[in-house]
Amino acid sequence: MHKDLNRYMTEFNKMLFHNGFYFKQFELKHLDYSTSVKISHEELSNFQSMLNRNSDGRQPEDNEDFILQKAIQQTLMQGGNTVYTKGDKIQINKGDLMGIRGTVISIEEGGMVTFKPIGFPELEKPLQIDLGFVSKYFEPGDPVRITEGKYKGETGQVIDVEGRKVSLVLDQSQQEIKIFTNHLKLKSDTDQLVGHNGIQVTGGAGHGFQAGDLVQYNGNKNAGLVLQVQEDYLKMINEQGKTVNIKICDLGKKIPPPSKSGTLSAHDKHNFTLSFDAVVKVEEGPNRGIIGSIRHCFKQYLFLHNKEFVQSNGIFVEGSRRVSICGAEFMKGNQGSAVAS
Repeated sequence: MHKDLNRYMTEFNKMLFHNGFYFKQFELKHLDYSTSVKISHEELSNFQSMLNRNSDGRQPEDNEDFILQKAIQQTLMQGGNTVYTKGDKIQINKGDLMGIRGTVISIEEGGMVTFKPIGFPELEKPLQIDLGFVSKYFEPGDPVRITEGKYKGETGQVIDVEGRKVSLVLDQSQQEIKIFTNHLKLKSDTDQLVGHNGIQVTGGAGHGFQAGDLVQYNGNKNAGLVLQVQEDYLKMINEQGKTVNIKICDLGKKIPPPSKSGTLSAHDKHNFTLSFDAVVKVEEGPNRGIIGSIRHCFKQYLFLHNKEFVQSNGIFVEGSRRVSICGAEFMKGNQGSAVAS
């Protein structure tokens, strides 16, 4: 029996465990009470399953771990920690108006929400209530965007609702996940997302990207040539030649196309300077012998075009040192542009 924690503990490597949980004592000044600490549905599910596996036989209301679990669930559902916007659907969970649902008209100062009731024709005028009394609600078929957690920024469609948890299918991967309602918002064509470059990017057709653009992502460490534009993501072929789907909110800077009259920073196998639209031949690797024209360049990677690559809109990728300019055998010199012999 641990004298400070008042429960039986297992000690291992000077660490204390109870029912599968690691216990550690902290001073209050070292704890963060801010609303920036957010718990995902997966974390709470794992927490709950651990409690269920380690039940000690006591009634739930007498079990300290069960009480802690309920406290965490209640904290997660606090309406005041949820971001509401015009058009959101809400339901009232306590007070005289409990059970009424409505659509948000505006959020007022002092933590009040003005909403239009749904299903009560006798209530013609908008009502106001404290945000702490309400929560978001969704219905099967609703298109939604995720606002918190590892799927932040992704969109999907609601397929089932269980209390304040929602099951949805992600648009991009078709994966089915569960998530809290306060981590969702109804999807809108005017949603504002923030990319890694700090620029506000608008979802839908107004995000400014088009096929043929070379766009950086992953903190500008990688880049891809856009093959297909979707509302919430771009299908691209990256510098490794792999086809990837990148969310709009994860994109970085767009790299300007090379000048048709200018040269690139990359050189070919024979150290000749390369330029936009130059025709090159692959000298090494699985694409050896294939000819393509240069469409874009990222570092030493060339985005080439050959109509035989149907699945990637004719685009394939090669390192500049694996290709040679067609006709190089009639050229000499390795400084600047090539010189005819």
